[in-house]
Amino acid sequence: MKLGVASGSSFAAVTGMTLAAARAELADLRHRRAELDARILEVVSHIESLATAEHPEFALTHRELIDHAGLTPREAKATVARAEVADAEPAFGELLAAGTTSTGHLDAVARAFATLGSERHKLDAQLPELAYAAATMPVGEFAAMVTTAARALLDDGGIALFERQRRSTHLTANIDTDGGVRLTGYFDPERKSQESGCSSPAPCSRTASRAVPTTC
Repeated sequence: MKLGVASGSSFAAVTGMTLAAARAELADLRHRRAELDARILEVVSHIESLATAEHPEFALTHRELIDHAGLTPREAKATVARAEVADAEPAFGELLAAGTTSTGHLDAVARAFATLGSERHKLDAQLPELAYAAATMPVGEFAAMVTTAARALLDDGGIALFERQRRSTHLTANIDTDGGVRLTGYFDPERKSQESGCSSPAPCSRTASRAVPTTC
């Protein structure tokens, strides 16, 4: 496919270009593209900063990207997410501008932010280290590492489940017509171990429902 070189372009014609020269050209283009991507993130952050008392200009950033940068809605959403990463850790934007990392690295962190949701702040302490890793690791390996880090931050060792179980703990005593007591309820694992071996309903008064006794 031959597209030619636009008038006034700084690119040299590819006709007669050797493989080594083509590889060098691709590396240079990667660097230029990273510079442009970083510049777009700077502009995005600036647009979002305009909606202040000093600069009361309001704009929907993703709409601006669609209308004026020619991005698709999906690309615009991804760009705004990358800008959030660069705002959270400026080193990502600096590395991108230097061509030592790529938008793929920022996308990985943006996905981790989305995974963590309201707990995104938990990743803040690791961002400088992740920025360093982004400059030294391929996108695939970096993305896997960031995903693992995000999941580890969400893993509380089952504490949340246990707390839900404790809140659901209850014991109900029903007295049959013959005077027998029928006990029904739900025990969390800790309370179950405490109550195991307690076969007598003696601690339970003849009420319709009561809290679970701590000991037998």
